[in-house]
Amino acid sequence: MSLKEDIQKDFIQALKQKSDNLSVLKSLKASLQNKEISLKRKELNEEEIVSLIRQEIKKRQEAQEVFSRVNRPIQAEKEKLEMNFLKKYLPPELSLENLNQIVDQAIKDLKAIGRQDFGRVMKEVMAKVKGQAEGSKIKEIVEKKLG
Repeated sequence: MSLKEDIQKDFIQALKQKSDNLSVLKSLKASLQNKEISLKRKELNEEEIVSLIRQEIKKRQEAQEVFSRVNRPIQAEKEKLEMNFLKKYLPPELSLENLNQIVDQAIKDLKAIGRQDFGRVMKEVMAKVKGQAEGSKIKEIVEKKLG
């Protein structure tokens, strides 16, 4: 079953059960539809859906941080719960060890020697991991390895 079908199935189930996750799923479905409309095509592929889910998670993470700063713990907790719910649709994260190996291999393949090769290495690694790791994690590892 595709990721989009999973989301649709969960949406219908949440609708029937009047679940707390219904608003999150409505928001996610709306984002998917808006993205499809903006790209002027019928369906997004799995990679694009994962990317969109990551964007939704990031929005909630930023909102949680803001609510925490302004001393609104109830709203911050709500954002955290929504963020954790959305994470179930993401592919499993690569371990730090595997990520380091992929970065090392990319540096070796590209014969990267310093910070000037950062963009090339990032592009190569991002293509290999395809949504299985956060960009910020990858950036941190690549920066450390390239000096």
